[in-house]
Amino acid sequence: MSAPAQSRERSFPSIEFTDAEAGAREFPSSRSRKYNYYQPSKKRATIYEDVTVDVQPDPERHLTQGWIYGFGDGPGGYPKEWTAAQSDNWHQFLDPNEEWEQSIYRNNSAVVHQVDLCLQNAKRARAYDGWNSAWLKFIERNLGAWMHAESGMGLHVFTSIQRSAPTNMINNAVCVNAAHKLRFAQDLALFNLDLSEAEEAFDGSAHKEVWQSAPEWQPTREAVERLTAIGDWAELLFCSNIVFEQLVGSLFRSELVMQVAARNGDYITPTIVGTGEYDYDRDLNYSRALF
Repeated sequence: MSAPAQSRERSFPSIEFTDAEAGAREFPSSRSRKYNYYQPSKKRATIYEDVTVDVQPDPERHLTQGWIYGFGDGPGGYPKEWTAAQSDNWHQFLDPNEEWEQSIYRNNSAVVHQVDLCLQNAKRARAYDGWNSAWLKFIERNLGAWMHAESGMGLHVFTSIQRSAPTNMINNAVCVNAAHKLRFAQDLALFNLDLSEAEEAFDGSAHKEVWQSAPEWQPTREAVERLTAIGDWAELLFCSNIVFEQLVGSLFRSELVMQVAARNGDYITPTIVGTGEYDYDRDLNYSRALF
């Protein structure tokens, strides 16, 4: 019986540190557990700052060797050329709302709970029976059509650029903006379904034809579609939150739907639409701080 062959010993190249990697530099307090690598906006850093500031790498701050990754056909990481807007320090922006993962989940959970209770109470009290036919038709056509605008903005405007800005703080705010839009669009969809089940005269599918063909809605539809074609992330944020939302979105939600609803004895629609207006106020807040 032949002896078993001895396994050949494998060799691996040894790891060589070049001192170019992130975090290699030594300086006073660099090994202290109390050291902060950024300057907090106040005396102590907030949780928001700890989980967002400098999470995204940047050669101008901490990567001494330049970008450690990049695109195959161009510059690496998060190129500043993705916008015509200029800043001497994009990292100076901090979301005044201080929203991050846990806070957005908590806030949206509270809003969803509020909307759910509102719809349950409306069903229990048969509140829709007191609406006149003209107001029911208005909600059927117009609030349903606005659902498409909110969904389009969330999916094809804010989601599409949520990693385009040169800092994690900006991208985090844009991501929250997308979550606000999508949640509100889904709230309107649930409201539409509830009305379809509660009222035989309510056509839950009418909003599709209105959004696609109704003459009064085509300028709004065109504006939303034109927004999705903007490639510059800063221009898109400015046009969406500062221009379109103030001239169209807020006027429709706050000055039309929420105001006229009360005159028609409807106190359900303002509760639901008000959550979208509250989200917009926060989105406008960070947009103003950025620009």
